[in-house]
Amino acid sequence: MTGGKTKSKFYRSFDDKYVFKEIKKTEFHWFIEFAPQYFDYLCKSFFHNYPCALCKILGAFKIKISTYKNNKEPKITKKYIYITENLNFGIKQEDESHIIRYDLKGSTLNRFVKD
Repeated sequence: MTGGKTKSKFYRSFDDKYVFKEIKKTEFHWFIEFAPQYFDYLCKSFFHNYPCALCKILGAFKIKISTYKNNKEPKITKKYIYITENLNFGIKQEDESHIIRYDLKGSTLNRFVKD
């Protein structure tokens, strides 16, 4: 699945609990820079029962993929991903009518989320 302006690729884990979002190298490095403040905020929110509408980013990874052809030097491809919780995990079909989904940036243009 792809989405947003950047046409980022999204994947789900086999059990649907997690979403993997492919990101650009620059976005990966931005996250690494602000990650300590992000996780500090989430910890405070959790331990003090503050309301929080942020989707939890569970990890950010750089993956190197080596492809070998005809005994030549391997072609190395680098991918950068976020792993987040799947906010739709465990929602029953009958509960769908009580849920309102929205884009965090407020945009309704070119969005693929069902009303």
